[in-house]
Amino acid sequence: MSNVKIVLQGNWPATLTAGILLLSRGRSFGLPLSVRIVGEPKDAESVLGPAVVSCQVLASCSVGRELGDGPTVVVTGGSTDPVLVSINKRDPSGWFFVDSCGDGWHPATKSFVRMVRDNRPCSRKASSLIMGLLRWAGVPAEPAILDLLFGAPVDPLTRVGMTLRASATVTNSRVHRSVSERLSGGIETPLASEGLTGDKVFELWRSGDLADVFGALPPSVAASVDDWLRSMEEFSDITDGDGGELVASLATILGNVLLLPQGCILPTLNPTREGLAKGMVKVLGAREKDSDAIKSLVDVYRFLGGRFELSSPYPFQLTDSPAPDGHIERWMWMIDSVEAAAEQMEKIWNEAMSPSS
Repeated sequence: MSNVKIVLQGNWPATLTAGILLLSRGRSFGLPLSVRIVGEPKDAESVLGPAVVSCQVLASCSVGRELGDGPTVVVTGGSTDPVLVSINKRDPSGWFFVDSCGDGWHPATKSFVRMVRDNRPCSRKASSLIMGLLRWAGVPAEPAILDLLFGAPVDPLTRVGMTLRASATVTNSRVHRSVSERLSGGIETPLASEGLTGDKVFELWRSGDLADVFGALPPSVAASVDDWLRSMEEFSDITDGDGGELVASLATILGNVLLLPQGCILPTLNPTREGLAKGMVKVLGAREKDSDAIKSLVDVYRFLGGRFELSSPYPFQLTDSPAPDGHIERWMWMIDSVEAAAEQMEKIWNEAMSPSS
């Protein structure tokens, strides 16, 4: 069979992805295949990390595979840049950030950091108590982990599961999913209601309406929670309400966990969410390397023998939607483009390999 030349035109994520997939398939069949892309790679738009997404097509193109697992793509970035994480790559609201420089991204995490850094006696006591409670729950008091616990756009129980998975990755330990070992669940409390505020939690605590909650906790933990709420109320009073977001966020999580029947375990994470939780931890410890996902595609394309040319009279046309400006929007654009290219690649391959081409 004579050498087959394929020329691609479209936006950079699409053409690079189709080129990589075509060259990889040609190699697997031992076919002499030449792939060219119209354009110069220096003109390619950047899609910057740090970011953790689930995209089988990008992973198959070796983007973010060094730290990724399965379809999880882990793109590193600047040591102080927040990490972008995707729960639902099709929906802008399915993306969220976790902090990487110790200040927190979610309002509840920021409140936690301010409390820990405050030198007043009530703050020091509240900090000591909450850190002990987090240790009891198996969660490191790391702002990035707390951003995941408070900010992931999923239901509270899934957030807990992802947080425990990330925590186990940090501590290199086993994930404990059993609720019955530590709590007496199966109770409905006002803490599980939507729109819970710190003031409402304090009101419920003062009125004794959290008796069932304290009864579901081991005695030593119940005493620590009671002391923590007392310290946090004092902290909120002297800081004009700072701490309310933290109290409400933790109370909401506890209220939802207590809804589980006694002897139940947390819902099992699907592989995508488990991979995202682990990938988030890995990207925090590996920065300033291959921070541009498009550059990674260019490198893989060139490694496989792909070339570029300035023009062509008869290129195969791929999706050519322009790159948007927003950070989340650009990542969504890239994922949409590479997945569309993977589908179009089959048609290009069939046309290029047909006897009449």
